[in-house]
Amino acid sequence: MFEELEQLLNEGINVNRHMYVPKALSLRADIQNYEDKYVVICDVPGLTKENISVNIENDILTIKAKLVPAEDNVKYLVRERAFGEVKRSWRLPNVDTTKVAATLNNGILTLTLPKLAEKAKKNIEIM
Repeated sequence: MFEELEQLLNEGINVNRHMYVPKALSLRADIQNYEDKYVVICDVPGLTKENISVNIENDILTIKAKLVPAEDNVKYLVRERAFGEVKRSWRLPNVDTTKVAATLNNGILTLTLPKLAEKAKKNIEIM
């Protein structure tokens, strides 16, 4: 066993130089927290709005995306691009879900999530 390992280390491992294992799909995002809103900026290169869904439920924002290959019946010499589905969720409390806005421009998804107005506090006098 050690001889085989030594041989591999000395001769190198024969790996197809055109082979690349792509990283898993991911949604990279920045979440900005302002006094009156959250702004979520998410990289979604190559996706259209038909392949993206956004949902807010119980203070949890979820973004799902699906990247599908252009053609299935193609033989590849090199295939480095990843395909599939990805989902990310974040807890964003106090969002006014009736006023959320979303835009998709040049592979950047931008969500503006206004916060609910804080309820006025009332001190109660004990008699």
